[in-house]
Amino acid sequence: MKNSAPRFRLLALIASIALLSACSGGGDESEELVLPVPTVDETAEPEEPTAEAELERVFRSYWAAIVEMEGESEIPAPSMLDGIATDDVKELEFNRIGNLKESGHVREGGVDVGEVTVTLEGENEALVQACVDSTNWDLFREGEKVELGNQGIGPSVVRAENASEGWLIAQVRLFDEVTISC
Repeated sequence: MKNSAPRFRLLALIASIALLSACSGGGDESEELVLPVPTVDETAEPEEPTAEAELERVFRSYWAAIVEMEGESEIPAPSMLDGIATDDVKELEFNRIGNLKESGHVREGGVDVGEVTVTLEGENEALVQACVDSTNWDLFREGEKVELGNQGIGPSVVRAENASEGWLIAQVRLFDEVTISC
């Protein structure tokens, strides 16, 4: 038995083929072996969100931050709006919310932001608006609920700009530019 390795490999190959034939239905030649075809290119990079999708995300993040800031018992840090709003809007909101806190006001609950409408105005500016329901966003002063006559569903309109760090809310409360109905 001079060279049994090639003979052993040949027998192993024949045994493997026979085993595969037995496992695939006994050699019925009318059946074809179908291999799954991948449907997703696994090397493709994830798609960048559209400007509209990014603006909607920023708008909803802005409202989430405002609700959180107004819900704090202490004056919140303007950094809560980092990556969401420009320095001017951060200062405006920080001062407004600071005045609420200094007078003993706090909010409980939250808002429901409806469908967001985005109007791109060139490559670097957009008008973003939605109906915002503040019905369940109550204002309290020193533990007593403050009745607000303007609580309910109303438009929220902001202007956003595309800065080096991405889309940011640049102007708020632009009620004269509303084009949606709530």
